[in-house]
Formats: sequence, C-alpha cells, structure tokens
Amino acid sequence: MTQPPAADDSCLSRIVPELSRFASCLKAASLPAEALRRAALAVTDVTGCMLAGATEPAGRLIVGHVRELGEMPSSTVVGTDVRTSPPLAALANGTLAHALDFDDTLWTYVGHVSASLWPAVLALGEPRRVSGDAGLAAYVAGVEVASALGCLGHPVQVERGWHGTGTVNTLGAAAAAGNVLGMDEGQMRNALGIAVSHAAGTQVNFGTMTKPLHAGRAARDGVTAALLAQSGFTAAPDAVTSRAGFLDLFGRSDSAEEVAKDILGNLGERFALIDPGLAFKIHAACACTHPAVDATLALREKNQWSAPDVEEVLCGLTSYARSQLPFDVPPDNLSAKFSAPYVLAVALTDGEVGLAQFTEARYADPGLQALVRRGRILDLKEFSITGEIPPTAAFVQIRARGGRSDGLYCDRPLGDPARPLSEQALVKKFEICASRTLSAGRVKSLGEMLRRFPDLRDIGELCSALCA
Repeated sequence: MTQPPAADDSCLSRIVPELSRFASCLKAASLPAEALRRAALAVTDVTGCMLAGATEPAGRLIVGHVRELGEMPSSTVVGTDVRTSPPLAALANGTLAHALDFDDTLWTYVGHVSASLWPAVLALGEPRRVSGDAGLAAYVAGVEVASALGCLGHPVQVERGWHGTGTVNTLGAAAAAGNVLGMDEGQMRNALGIAVSHAAGTQVNFGTMTKPLHAGRAARDGVTAALLAQSGFTAAPDAVTSRAGFLDLFGRSDSAEEVAKDILGNLGERFALIDPGLAFKIHAACACTHPAVDATLALREKNQWSAPDVEEVLCGLTSYARSQLPFDVPPDNLSAKFSAPYVLAVALTDGEVGLAQFTEARYADPGLQALVRRGRILDLKEFSITGEIPPTAAFVQIRARGGRSDGLYCDRPLGDPARPLSEQALVKKFEICASRTLSAGRVKSLGEMLRRFPDLRDIGELCSALCA
C-alpha cells in the first residue's frame, strides 16, 4: 500500500496558520504596555500625516474619486466632509497618509506600515464602534503580520523593485481588518490568501502620486479581503508560502526558513513596534535622505554656511539609498522628495526639510535650483567608511568658497529607533500637519483625544473629530 507523503513540518509551512491564529486572537489586554504606548504614538503621527495629506494634489484627487463613487456613507475620509464605504475610506485615507512621504517606516521590510494599517482599522472600526484599545490591538496585529511576512521576503523584494508598502501592507491590512471584524483563525487565513492576489506596488512610481496610492490600495484591498473572508469567501490556505504564492512571486529570502523559525519562537513575546521599532520622520522626504540631511544640517550649523557660500555638495550614499533616490535634478516638487541633491540644497538654504520645502513655489526658486545642480552623488565606498554600515548611511562633504571644506558621516538619523524622537517632537509634528486642515482649537482638542485614545469607548469619536 502506498504511503501518503509526509506532512511538511517546516517552520515556513507553519508560519501562516500561526500568524492567522495570533492575529485573530490578539487583544489589548494581552499586549505589553510599551507596545500599546508605541502604537498610540504611531497612530498620532500617521493621523497628522493624513490631515496634512488632505491638502495635497494627490489627496484632493483621491478624495474626489471616492466622493464620485459614493456608496454607503459609513466611514470618514479624514480632513473632509466625505463619508463613504469602508473600502473606499481606507483607499482615500491610506493615500492621504502617504501623500507627503512624512509617515513612519518599518525597516524589517522597508514599508510605510501605519499608512495602510491604521486607515484599515479606522474604516471598519468606525461603523462597528470599536473601542480605542481594541483599535490599537488590531493595528498591532497587522503590524506583526506585516513585519513577519515582510521579513520572509527581505531584501529580495526590494532588490526586485517591489514596494513593500503596496505588497506586504496589503496582507498586514487584511490582518488588522480581520482583527476588527473578530474573525476566527480560518477566516483570517482566507483573508491573507485573498490579500495575496491583491498585493502590488513597484518602485518605478516613486516620486509620483502613485507611490502614496500604493498605501491606499493596500488599505482598501486589505479591508476588502477581510470582508470577503468574513462572508465565507475562500482562498488557497498556503497562498503565501506555496509554489507560485506570495514569496515565490515577490521574492523569498535565502534564510526564510530560519527567519520563520525565529518568528514562531517569539510570536506574542517580541513585538516589532518595540524591537526593532518604528522610524518616525522629522524631515518630509524619502527616508533614504535623512542621514544625509542630518549631516548637512550639522555642517551648516557648525560652519555657519549660507547657500551662496557653497560651491559643491558631495554626498556619498549606499547602493540601496541610491536606488531609492532616482532624481539628481528632479522634474517637479513631488519627485524632489526622492532627490538627494534637492533635499540637501534645501537643507542648506532653509535650515530645515519640512512641508514648506516641497511646495511648487519653493521648488521653482532659481537660487535653490542652481544649488541643486552643484550637488554630486557618489558611492559611499569612495569615502572609506569602515564598520557596520546601515542601508541609508551617508557621508556629506561641503566645499565652500575660499577653499574651505568640511564633511560628516551619519549612519542613524534622528527618528531612527536608535535615535528616537521625543514624544514632544512627535506632538509638534502632529500639530504642524493637522493645522494644514483644522483650526488651532480643533488641533489642540484632537491632540488631547489622541493622548487618551486607548480609553475611548468608541473610535467613532475620533473619526468625527477628523472631519473637516
């Protein structure tokens, strides 16, 4: 008699069932206080980004899109008077959250995780009147699933040109949405399988409105996947790990089995929000520019240089950072966020790299454009840096008139988990972002609400405060 094939008991084969069980069962009461604290900070940060994004061209266009489509008015589009269906609200809010490229980064897979997961939670949590702590637990569940699955494909997915915010976030958003819906393990597994067929997003669209759309689509498609799974819709149970599944198509790490073993051994004990933690942005540009910006600002302050003093700016970047910053002379203010010469020029000229530095008017300034053309991007290896080199590390050397020259290396920018922003700095950033849409009084009351968010009995209170 022929024996059936032995069951595959590899860690990789067990990863989706275990993550599905974990995500479906996670509650606020079982989370470390530090995980909840960091989740609340992330929620505050990305909410501010959404409010600011509502004033951007990409924000106005996506809001017009969902307004036209209409549907059931159950969920709020942040910073507007629009209410629409949960999937469309998630689409709009996810796009708003990433419209300025000012939202957080999770480096385990290089994804802007909160920009998709929090909009998914809001979209379903509002009509279901979930509590604040339940909303945070759902967000954390999504972060853990996204981080785990993203690790299995890192760095291959990035090297192939995929954008984790569009690919991995779709599955993370499905997990967060499934937690809000109270799905069981089987439904959660189907939601992840459905989400696999929605995942998409390529780096070729960096510097355009389509990059933030990746975050919005991931949020929308994660919500849709969860709603379908709840209704009984099915998907391949091993859609992530099987042949022609998520990892096969988007990229599987050479050490995926060892990564899966580590994930399973620490599931529910180690949280990505704590280790390695989120990187929050203090500069409103691609995260790959941030070490170079910090170095430039430090050189500017040390030498008291102004833009007319500068003859040349040399910037050494890693091969990874160079691949993410394709524009030496950016064609418009949006692509300028992905241009090291522009970002460093504006840092030297203005002493900051905030929202005001990427308006059409600021971008078009002739003096600034002249300084952009005095920037040169080099391989970091040319500067003989030794030791462990993070993927976004940078060396900046400024050559000024009179033969003066100075340089500085930065490996971890302010906002990196190794150099965290203070809560006060995050609150200030939130207020700057939110004030683009709301009055000063409403910004203050909204900030107070976010500080006590875990204690809210109904997440709809927040959504009402987020309407224009």
